[in-house]
Amino acid sequence: MPHDALFQAVFRSPAAVAAWLQAILPPAVVAAVAWDTLEEASGRFFCGRLRRHEADLLFVAWDRDGVHRHVFVLEHKSRLHRRTALQPLRYGVRALERWSEVEGRAAPLPLVHAVVAYHGRRLAGDVLAQVRSVPAAAAGAVGLHASLRFVVHVDDLSACTEAELLARPLPARARLALLLLQHLPRKDPDAVASALLRWQDVLREAFGGDGGRDVLEVCASYVLQGTPMSDEAFCRLVEQVLRVEQGELMLTGADRLRMEGQTRGALDARRETLLALVQAKFGSLAGVPFDAVEAASVQLLQIWLLRVLTAQRVEDVFAPES
Repeated sequence: MPHDALFQAVFRSPAAVAAWLQAILPPAVVAAVAWDTLEEASGRFFCGRLRRHEADLLFVAWDRDGVHRHVFVLEHKSRLHRRTALQPLRYGVRALERWSEVEGRAAPLPLVHAVVAYHGRRLAGDVLAQVRSVPAAAAGAVGLHASLRFVVHVDDLSACTEAELLARPLPARARLALLLLQHLPRKDPDAVASALLRWQDVLREAFGGDGGRDVLEVCASYVLQGTPMSDEAFCRLVEQVLRVEQGELMLTGADRLRMEGQTRGALDARRETLLALVQAKFGSLAGVPFDAVEAASVQLLQIWLLRVLTAQRVEDVFAPES
């Protein structure tokens, strides 16, 4: 999903996460954490099949006492209700279990913080209180005592104006991600364009420097898949906003974005049509070289599409040209 890709691309950076957490967590927590020790640890605790079903991102930092540590389980949600906290609670319990396995049972258990960035419609007044109360209420249900070292924090973006998010002391890419998640959905193309123009200073800063092109492409994917704005209109806007800063380089980049998008769309359409025709004619997809289909060019896919009309066997469709 484009919103998942956006959140993970931006908040995989320890610097971005440290700035975000220090801006939203209670002062006592902020003061207790040695932020210069913050590191991503998703792979240490969740890997393989398990990793695909667990939290988006997980970070670990030392407490300033030098003995205990803090685990931050990062999530983003477009819907929030009392049951929402049960998911990060499960992540937290799993983190505590895995912590004992990875660090040794003699190691002090960390304090697990589930941090949820909520981007959606304005919340009713009691929803946040219900979500935050879940850890203590659910402790018995998950087989843990009442002193479960787990707490839920919610960054309620629905309560933040554009101006408030723009003013947050965060790196430009983090501010831009939060703005995109909260303030672009459900807008028409003109409103999307107006918002991006209002944020043009943040766009310039976010798309500049090392990794700027990657951030541009992730944001482009989010805008083009999550809003009704066309790729042509988006590319024109990027050119308009960034031309002064990056001149012809960004024009070339915008053109490349547009052409790559069109090429990916053409490839996907031809692959789907090819497989549908093979299924219809031969009754199954047995014998289809799926890896070759995935790697094929538009031109080769077109050749295979034509062969389906006359082929007697699946193998004839994909036979090398003589």
